[in-house]
Amino acid sequence: MFSKIKKLKNISICVFIFFIFIFCIFKYVKIIKNKKNINKIVFSVLLYDLDGTFLNRLEMYIILYDKKNNILKILPINTDVVIDKIEGTLVKQKSIRDIFNTDLIDSNSNVAIYNFYINLYKVIGNIKIDFFINSNFKALSEVIYKKNNKKSIFKNNFYCIDDNTNFLIRSDIIDTILNFISLKIFNVYKIYHLFNTNIKKYFFILIYYKMKFFKPNIVFYDFPVKHNKGQIKPNIKNIKKILNSMYSIIDINENINIRNVTIDIKNASCKYNIAKNIAFFLRTSGFDVLDWGNSNVIYDKTLIKNHNGEFKNALKIFKILGIGKIFVSYDINIYQNITIFIGKDFIKHKINNILLNKSV
Repeated sequence: MFSKIKKLKNISICVFIFFIFIFCIFKYVKIIKNKKNINKIVFSVLLYDLDGTFLNRLEMYIILYDKKNNILKILPINTDVVIDKIEGTLVKQKSIRDIFNTDLIDSNSNVAIYNFYINLYKVIGNIKIDFFINSNFKALSEVIYKKNNKKSIFKNNFYCIDDNTNFLIRSDIIDTILNFISLKIFNVYKIYHLFNTNIKKYFFILIYYKMKFFKPNIVFYDFPVKHNKGQIKPNIKNIKKILNSMYSIIDINENINIRNVTIDIKNASCKYNIAKNIAFFLRTSGFDVLDWGNSNVIYDKTLIKNHNGEFKNALKIFKILGIGKIFVSYDINIYQNITIFIGKDFIKHKINNILLNKSV
């Protein structure tokens, strides 16, 4: 008797979830039909420290989902860039992070967030953003801590000397946020209150599960800045180029002449000869590997860094190697198109065993 009741209860729950899912799909399709450009959806994600627990950190991301190629493009904004701030009759230069935290103390989070977006547009221009997601580190950290049963990932030091280390920390956090919830609709539904967002609940759930099931390739972009007299200033010219590259939807399946792609390989794993093996492997695949050697810094993860502001070549290398975090920057002072930093994760990767067998 009890087993039948339990079975009926489970069936009822499944039917209920099924109808919720159908309703979400209907709403999702309706929203997409109403959008003029269905190739991409752009989000802004703002994470702030509400009470000083996280050393007044402020993280801002512009995230573009390229639906055509199933790619998630992420641009972390350097919130330490300074802008002109009028205080009375004086014009002072303050970082957008300091301005935000001052507004947070003097007013409230809503005022601070509103002013932050005004200052952000001064830096990056009036770009198109479809949805915004704002939350504080403490609330989000407690949920992730509970689910992962480990120390909060948000207490990592983001302000390392090495830019690549900063990038890898941020990429790990994005991976954790995308994967920390179990595949239950009600669990996703429960965390909705943690966000100040213009995304409806059903659309929020649909977006989350699209990321979970379709598992898009993730491409990070470097935010161009200039260092001048101890201050970090936005490189407006290069910011425009990076944003143009990020917002462009290209055909990644279009043939490219890989012989024109110049590569430098750095061994950041401490494993002897690994850079040399990969260099010869990529050369047999048709790439122009200019040089290989050892990195001054050791990394846990493999990094594929594209220096000319586009990601298609880096993505092709990622698919050949089967491993690596893609990082796009814009630096005309670097001769080679791509630098590959071989991290510790490559040592146990299956392609490394193939390379070892070939070199024996």
